Amino acid sequence: MSGYTPLFQSLTTGTLCGKWPDIGLWPIVLSLADKQGIVDVTPDYLARITGLSIDDVTACMNRFCAPDPYSRTPTDDGRRLTLIDPDNRAWGWNIVNHAQY
Repeated sequence: MSGYTPLFQSLTTGTLCGKWPDIGLWPIVLSLADKQGIVDVTPDYLARITGLSIDDVTACMNRFCAPDPYSRTPTDDGRRLTLIDPDNRAWGWNIVNHAQY
C-alpha cells in the first residue's frame, strides 16, 4: 500500500529527537514512499508541501543520507535514505529500512 506509514515512538525517542526540521520532514518523506520504499520527488516539491525552504529540505535530505552512528538500524551505516540514481541526479531516494515500516 502506498501512502500509509505507521509512526513509531522511536521517531521522537531516536536520533531525530530535538532536531528540527528533520523530525518534521521525516514522517512526510515516509508517507510519500511507494511499495518499494522509493520517494521519487524533488526537494522543490518537498519544500512546497511542507512550507520549508529548499535549503532546509536539501540539508535535511543530506543528513538523512549521512551515516548515523547512533541508529538502531545498522544497515548502510545507519543511513535513513540512499539516492536512487546518484550518478545522474541529486534527488529521488530509497528508504533504507522501508520493510520495517
